[in-house]
Amino acid sequence: MLTGRIGPEVGSLRSLLVLTLHSNNFTGEIPASITNLSNLTYLSLGFNFLTGEIPSNIGMLYNLKNLSLHDNLLEGSIPKTITNCTQLLHIDLSFNRITGKLPRGLGQLYNLTTLSLGPNQMSGEIPEDLYNCSNLVILSLGENNFSGTLKPGIGKLYNLQVLKSGFNSLVGPIPPEIGNLTQLFSLSLSGNSFSGHIPPELSRLTLLQGLALHSNALEGPIPENIFGLTRLTVLLLGLNRFTGPISTSISKLEMLSVLDLHGNLLHGSIPTSMEHLNRLMSLDLSHNHLTGSIPGSVMAKMKSMQIFLNLSYNILDGNIPLELGMLDGVQAIDLANNNLSGIIPKTLAGCRNLISLDLSGNRLTGSIPAEALIEDILFQQVQMSMLTLMNLSGNDLNGQIPEKLAELKHLSALDLSKNQLDGIIPSSLGNLSSLKHLNLSFNHLEGRVPESGLFKSISSSSLVGNPSLCGTKFLKSCSKKNSHSFSKKTVFILLAIGVVSIILVLAVAIPLILQHAKKHKTTSTENPEPEFTSALKLIRYDRNEIENATGFFSEENIIGASSLSTVYRGQLEDGKTVAVKQLNLQQFSAESDKCFYREIKTLSQLRHRHLVKVLGYAWESGKLKALVLEYMQNGSLESIIHDPLADQSWWTLYERINFAYMRRVTTKVDVFSFGIVVMEVLMKRRPTGLTDKDGLPISMRQLAEEALANGISGLLQVPDPVITKNLTREEEALDQVITKNLTMEEEALKQLFQIALSCTNPNPEDRPNMNEVLAYLQKITSFSSNISYPFQV
Repeated sequence: MLTGRIGPEVGSLRSLLVLTLHSNNFTGEIPASITNLSNLTYLSLGFNFLTGEIPSNIGMLYNLKNLSLHDNLLEGSIPKTITNCTQLLHIDLSFNRITGKLPRGLGQLYNLTTLSLGPNQMSGEIPEDLYNCSNLVILSLGENNFSGTLKPGIGKLYNLQVLKSGFNSLVGPIPPEIGNLTQLFSLSLSGNSFSGHIPPELSRLTLLQGLALHSNALEGPIPENIFGLTRLTVLLLGLNRFTGPISTSISKLEMLSVLDLHGNLLHGSIPTSMEHLNRLMSLDLSHNHLTGSIPGSVMAKMKSMQIFLNLSYNILDGNIPLELGMLDGVQAIDLANNNLSGIIPKTLAGCRNLISLDLSGNRLTGSIPAEALIEDILFQQVQMSMLTLMNLSGNDLNGQIPEKLAELKHLSALDLSKNQLDGIIPSSLGNLSSLKHLNLSFNHLEGRVPESGLFKSISSSSLVGNPSLCGTKFLKSCSKKNSHSFSKKTVFILLAIGVVSIILVLAVAIPLILQHAKKHKTTSTENPEPEFTSALKLIRYDRNEIENATGFFSEENIIGASSLSTVYRGQLEDGKTVAVKQLNLQQFSAESDKCFYREIKTLSQLRHRHLVKVLGYAWESGKLKALVLEYMQNGSLESIIHDPLADQSWWTLYERINFAYMRRVTTKVDVFSFGIVVMEVLMKRRPTGLTDKDGLPISMRQLAEEALANGISGLLQVPDPVITKNLTREEEALDQVITKNLTMEEEALKQLFQIALSCTNPNPEDRPNMNEVLAYLQKITSFSSNISYPFQV
C-alpha cells in the first residue's frame, strides 16, 4: 500500500493512457500537472485520503472516459471545465466533501452512462439539461442538499436502471413521467419532502426490484397497483402519511425480503394473506393504528426472518402467538406499547439468534419464563448468550426475578420496571460483567440490594418505587436492630394490651353508635351539612363506549396527564362532552379493585359546589379503571398558571385577587397551602425547583420576602410579566390615568404578598385564621375594583 503525496512529476508522463492509484494511503492535493496528461482515458484515485479541490483545468483531459475520485476528502465545487470532457462515460465523485451547485452544461456529456455524486454537500436545483444525458444508466445524487422539484424531464432518461436521489431537500409531487423509466430496477427518493399521492404511473416499472419512498410527506392509501410490481424485493414506505388498511393484495409480493410501512396512519388488522411473504427477512409495521391480534399463521410462515420484526406502537391485542418461536433466525423482536395480554410464551426459546427483545408497555401477566426458556435452550445445546437487550417493563408480570437470568452472559441492558415483581433481587445478577443498564423500579421487591458488579454504582432511579428494598446509600438501612426494636416478650405484652384495648373500645363505642343512628333519623333535618348534598347513583359506562368516546384513548384527546392517570376529552353517544380520567394500571393493580369500588361508592354520595362533578365510571378488572367527569371548558388552575398556550390576556391583577377570594372561604381551609397558592398565582412559578441569582436553592416564600425587602422596585421583579406589563406601561396620552393606577395596583400587589407571607409563617401559631384572611381579601377586593384599565393587554 502506497503512502505520501502524488508528486507533480506525474504530469511529465504525457503518453500515459491509464493511471490507477486507488486503494492506497495517498494524502495531499491532486497535482495540477495531472491535467497535462492529454492522452489519459482512465483516471482512478479512489479510496485514498486526498484533500483540496479537483484541479480547475480538469477539462484539458479531452480523451478522458473514466473519472473515479470517490472516497477521499476532496472539497470545493465541481469545475465547470469538466463539461469539456465530452468523451466521459463514467464520473464517480461520491463520498467526498464537495460543495456548490452542479455545473451547467452537463447535458453536453451525451456519452455519460454513470454519474455518481453522493454523499457530498452539494446544493441548488438539479439542472434540467442533465436530463439530456439520455444514455445514463446510473444516476446517484443522494445524500446532498439538492433542493427544488424533480422536473418532468426526468422521464427522458429512458435507459436509466438506477435512480438515487434520496436524502436531499426536494419538494413537490413525484412526477408521473417517472413511469417512463421502464428499465429501472432501483428507485430511491427517500428522505425528502415529496408530497401528494404515489403516481399510478409507477406501476409501469415492472422490472423494479427496490422501491424506497420512506421519510417523505406522501399521503392517501397505498395504491393497489403497487402490489403488481411482483419483482420487488425491497419496499420502503415508512414515515409518510399513508392511510387505510394494508391491502390483502400485498400477498402478490412474494419476492419481498424487506418491508417497511412504519410511522404511517394505517389501520385495520394485519392481513393473514401476508403468510405468502415467506421470504421476508425484515418486517416493520410499527407506529401505526393497527388493531386485532398478531396472526400466528403469518408468523409460522416467516421462517426466513433474520433481521427484525417490529410491530410496536399499535393497538394490537390478544396473546403473543406461540408461532413466534418459529422465527429461529430473527435477531430483534419489538412488540412494545400495544394491548397484548396473557403470558410470555415459552416457545420464544426457538428464537435462537435473538439479540434484542422488547415486550414493554403491554398487559402481559404471569412470571418471567427465563428458567424454562433457558433450560429448553440448554437442552438443545444452544446458548442463549446472544440476547443483549431485554425490556419487559410496563406490564403486570409477577413472581420473583429468576436466578437463571444470570446465565445470559451477554446481557447488557435489562428493564423489568413497572411490573408486580416481588421477592429479593438475585445477587447473581451482579456477576453479569456485561450488564451495564438495569431498571427494577416500581415493583414490590424487598430485602437487601446486592453489592457486587453493577449494583456498586446503581442509581436511585433504577430502584425507586420498591419501598421494602434496603442496603444502598439512598435506601433505608438493612440493620435488624434499631432504636425501635422490641423483644418477643415485649411484642407479646403490647399485642395483648392492644387486643384488650380494642375490646374495651368496641364495648363502649357500639352502644353509642346505635344510639346515634337512632337519634340521627330525627335530627338530620335540623342540622344539614351546608356544603354537601346527596347525589344520584353514578352511571357505569361500558368499556367500548368510553373507548369510542375518546377515540380509543387517542393522544390527540389528551388534556392532562400524570404518573397516576391520564385525562382525555371525550364525546358520548348522546353528544355530551366529558372528561375521562383513565387510571394507570401499572400504578393501580388488580388488587386495588376493591379500593376503586369503595371510592366509587363514596363519590356517588357526594356533590360539592367546588368539586368537579363526577358523572360515572368505567371499570373492567385488569383492563380499565376510569372516571367520567364533567368537562370543565376553562381548564384547571394548573393549566391557567403554567400552560404557555393558555389565553391569559384577561387575567389581570383584579381577576387574580378574585382565584384567591372565592367568597366561600371557611376556617377549614389549610392556611399554609392557601398562602403558597396565592404566591404561585401571582408569580406564575411552581413552588419547587427555584434558585437564586447564585444558583442556590431558594423557597417561594424566601423569594417573596427578598422582593418585599427591596421595595416596590424589587417587588416588580417577581410577579407574572402579564401583571408587570400593566404596571410599567408608558403611554403619553394616558399619563395621568396610568400614574394613578400604578399607585393603587402596587399597593394591592404588596398587600397580597404580605397576606401570602403571613399565611406561610414558619410558626403555625403566628399564622392568621381564614376569617382574618377573608377580611383582608375583602378589603383588597373593594380597593382593587376601583382600578381602571384603559386598554387590554
